[in-house]
Parts: sequence; structure tokens; C-alpha cells
Amino acid sequence: MAQAYVLPYRSLVAGDMARPYLLMEVTGINGTMGPVMGLVDSGADITAFPIGYAGLMGYSAATLTQGTVVGAGGSTASYVATVPCSMAILGLPTIVIEIQPAFVRGLESVLWGRKDFMARCDVTVMESQQQFSFTPH
Repeated sequence: MAQAYVLPYRSLVAGDMARPYLLMEVTGINGTMGPVMGLVDSGADITAFPIGYAGLMGYSAATLTQGTVVGAGGSTASYVATVPCSMAILGLPTIVIEIQPAFVRGLESVLWGRKDFMARCDVTVMESQQQFSFTPH
């Protein structure tokens, strides 16, 4: 049976509400790697990044398809990767997840979504305890 990892909620900045943030090591299509903090979001269909990450990860107009995403704030332009990249749960390098992220205008934080992160990890949110768990499979 796979091991469950339990993490406390955390705030990214002083005074912010604690949320289920998870640090991932993201590798762009250009080979650039770096730690990225994102929110575990069961409402996000796919992993989404603020638009500024696209260039940093090596994406361009040739490797993105324009679309629209609908969220709580309405609809906005998005650019979905046509070439996958990858992410790994920091501290668990054997868990590598292929993603085809969306890059979204106006998005303030990275969202780890259902069709990639949650397809590889079962997630339990324990709001009353201000913690969450994930079990890779």
C-alpha cells in the first residue's frame, strides 16, 4: 500500500489565509527546473500557471493553443501547452508527473489540478485540521 503524506496548510505571505499549498519541482520544455509553490485545487481541471511562467518554461506561440477558461471570476484567455513538461513532488523525486499546463491571464497563483496531479495522487483535504494528505499511486 502506498504511503500517505500529510502536510499542514501554509500561508505564502504574512497575513494571508493558510491553504493547501504544495511545493513541486517543475521542469519546462526548455529543461529549466525550479521549485514552484502551488495550490492543490480540486476545482482546477488541469494544472494552471500565471501567464508569466510560459516563457520561463520555454513555451511560445508555436507550443501553445489559445483557449478560454471559466473560473469563479468569469472567463479569461488561456494558452494550453501542446508539448508536455513535467513536475515532481519535492522530496519525492520518483513521483514524476507529466503535465500539459494552461497559462492563464490574471491568475495569481499556480493551481495543481485534477487531470494531472490528482490523477497520480489521491488527495484528502482536512479543513477543520488545516491540513491535507496525498497518496501517490
